[in-house]
Amino acid sequence: MEHLTHPVKTPVDLINADDDSTLWLGRLHFEPSDPMAVTLEINTRSQGTIPWSFARDLLANGIFEPSGAGSVQVWPCLGADASAVVMIELLSGQGSLCLQIPSRQVHQFLMESAAQMSKADSIIESALDDFLDGLS
Repeated sequence: MEHLTHPVKTPVDLINADDDSTLWLGRLHFEPSDPMAVTLEINTRSQGTIPWSFARDLLANGIFEPSGAGSVQVWPCLGADASAVVMIELLSGQGSLCLQIPSRQVHQFLMESAAQMSKADSIIESALDDFLDGLS
């Protein structure tokens, strides 16, 4: 099967306890083998690329309302410049990390990946039809 994933690059603001932020470059992507999960990769200067994977529904719901429980929580917010952003809080036994991503990039990723999933479904359906036709 052809490779269908196209990551969406996005600025990612790390918000610390003092409400200071550090801007990093991130990528949102998914693997066709696990379309219900998304991965956010953040390129840091000191630790290289750090990936976090979580449910696609969590991200999609978090654009409009607080979503999630446990180690990943997502909610809509306004950034310092009053633009729409999605907040993603990652929790672990060692602490938490709060990230801010422009809603526009999250929406773009969700729309593009939904189209890619639809294309993958069509390819699989066509291959199955061809296989079943070959059995007749």
